This record gives sequence, C-alpha cells and structure tokens, in this order.
Amino acid sequence: MPKNPLEKIREFFRSDVELTELSEIPNMPLTSLRGVDLVYAQNLQEEHGIEKILDLAQIDPLPEVPGLEQAVLEKWVKICSLVVNYSQQPSAEKKIILAGLDNAGKTSLLSVLQNKYSVIKNLLPTRGLSRETLEFFGMTLTAWDLGGQIAYREKLYFQKPELFFSDADLIIFVLDIQDTKRYDDALDYLESILKAVTKLEENPLFLITFNKFDPDLTENDEFLKNKGALMAEITKIKGPFRMVFTQSSIYDRTSVERMFSIGFKEISQPAEALRFILKTYCERVKARAVTILSPAGMIYESYAEEDADAEIIAQTSLILQTLYRYHVDRGFPEEDVIELTYPKSGTYFLGTRISDLDEAPLYFWIITANPQESSELLEELKQDIIPLLAMFI
Repeated sequence: MPKNPLEKIREFFRSDVELTELSEIPNMPLTSLRGVDLVYAQNLQEEHGIEKILDLAQIDPLPEVPGLEQAVLEKWVKICSLVVNYSQQPSAEKKIILAGLDNAGKTSLLSVLQNKYSVIKNLLPTRGLSRETLEFFGMTLTAWDLGGQIAYREKLYFQKPELFFSDADLIIFVLDIQDTKRYDDALDYLESILKAVTKLEENPLFLITFNKFDPDLTENDEFLKNKGALMAEITKIKGPFRMVFTQSSIYDRTSVERMFSIGFKEISQPAEALRFILKTYCERVKARAVTILSPAGMIYESYAEEDADAEIIAQTSLILQTLYRYHVDRGFPEEDVIELTYPKSGTYFLGTRISDLDEAPLYFWIITANPQESSELLEELKQDIIPLLAMFI
C-alpha cells in the first residue's frame, strides 16, 4: 500500500516526535530531527538565532559552530531544506519528455521500462503526442512521447512550443547511434528544442541517450568514436543546460533501467541530500565509488570522483548482486557482506543489504582500499540514508 506523505518522512524525526500535519514541519524545533545533536542545536539557537527547521534550511552561509564538522552541519541544512520543500509540495507530478527522430526507439524504451516486451515488435510510429503516467522512485511521472516525424518536428512542436515543452522537469533526447546518415538531423532537432526551451525560460535537465547501442556494439570502435564525436557536438550547443549522457538498448534491459534511473533520480527531491551523504562517506573512508541498487538493478544514487569508477561500480555491483541472489535462491545462506578482492591492487568490492523498504531489499556497494573502516562506518551511513531512501519507495 502506498505511503502517505507523513509516513514517507517519518524516519527523519525522533521517535517521540508526533507528526500530524505537513504544514507544521517548517516551524518545528530543529531538535525534532533525528541525528541533530542537542548541544550543537542549543549553540545554533543561542549564537545564531536558529531554532526552527525552516531557520536552518534558509541559512547562508554556514555558521561556525565550535566542535561541529562543517560537513555534518551541511548535511543538516540539506535535510532541513528537503523536509521543508517536501512539506510544501509532497507529491508534485513530474513531466518527462521523450524526444528524438522517428524510429529512434523512444516508445520501445518506455515499453521495456514497463515490462511490455511483447508489444515492441508491433509498435507503430508515434503520431504526434502520446502521454503515459508512471509511478517511479516515489514520484508520479507523466511521460510525453513526442512523435519524431518531420511534419511534427518542423511544424507542430515549434509553432506553439509552450504546449509541449513548458514545465518539463526532464527531457530525454533519444538518438539512434546506428542511424549514421541522420546524425545531423538529430543534432538540428536537439538544437531546435534547446532554443525553444531557452525562449520559454525553462530549465529542465537534459538526458541524452545513444540508443540502439546493442550489446554487440559496446566495444565497436566505430560507434564508440561516433558517440564521442556526437557528445562533443552536443556540448557545443547545450548552452547553460545541465546535460547527462548515457547509452541504451532494448536488448539490454539493464542499460534501459540505468538510463531512466539516472534521469529520474536527478529530479527527485531526496537526490541532492543523498548524493551529498554518499560523497561525504566516500571522503571519510577514502573510497573510490559507491552506489545503491534495487534488486532489479535500478540505481537509487551513486557517487564516484572518476567517470571510469562510476562505470565500474555500476556494472560490477549489478553482476555480483545478480550472482548473489541466484546463489541465495539456490539455497546458499544469506551473507552480511559480499566481497570480491583483488589482492595485487589492494582493491575491494563490498556489497551489503542495507534495508528493506516496502519489502524491497536495497543493496549498498563500494569500491575501497579500506574494507575495515568502510564496514565500521556503514551503520552510521545507514542511519543517514534510510530516511532518504524511504522517500523513493
């Protein structure tokens, strides 16, 4: 059964605190929040006039509090900002636009996400606009699938762009990596969308997916070179917009799930705070990368300083987690920690089940050279991230 808004943020508050109305949350005492030290809270009140959750959410710059690490105070600020924003807009519907040339595979990607494999072979080109509502990462998402035929691209969408591109939170632009003859057409279409969104003064996240990057092409030098060249061209025209690049194929469900999860988590309310907590944890234990996965391989959040490590943790964790679940299903006992070690490089891959939310086990994976310290701080990390993960479910 879906949780109501108060249940979703209950874990942020001390067990003895009674929550009755979302509207009361901004004016609740700072000490109502779980994990806020009472001594430091008193200092914030006496020295800086910060008494309520709203006060700390709005603080800028961060004050100096003797004995309190700035990273801890910054975490409190992000949590306060999150619960205040959520209390004011708990169930905002997100608008997702899928755009790209005809036959780029937009509708097929949506079908894979919804496990509608049987319909893919019978899909006809989308005519004009198709809308679907999805429940994902604790959000209600309205996906606008824009047909990519030239008649729509040149006339319908840009005559009245406000009808299509206004209020978009995420624009997923699907580019067929195999359709080399139409790369220029795809880039022109993307540039037209960027200009339209700029004129509307909107600021969505753009996720560019190089689709039809099928498993047999992932190591193909020609297509890898094409991908790099396309990324360079897109970077030239992207302007001030945030842009994320990925690749996908309907023959690799993991790539589709990863593509959507990257985009969806970026527009979810808990994402910023969760990413900060993972970053801080990595810095404390000198880890190379961390990620949180669902059993199906959906990425709830991840952090890595290097892009290469981000790719390594994503692929390795999914493979090890799938293998581990297979062994458990075949009668092996569940382990507290799954470990893969490379002694010569001193590299450890550690995985552990961190929580069950609505009967969905969530797994935490890390690449580290300090397995003992990483494990010792894991319980503290769990206390920080479980309330945030509860908002996704």
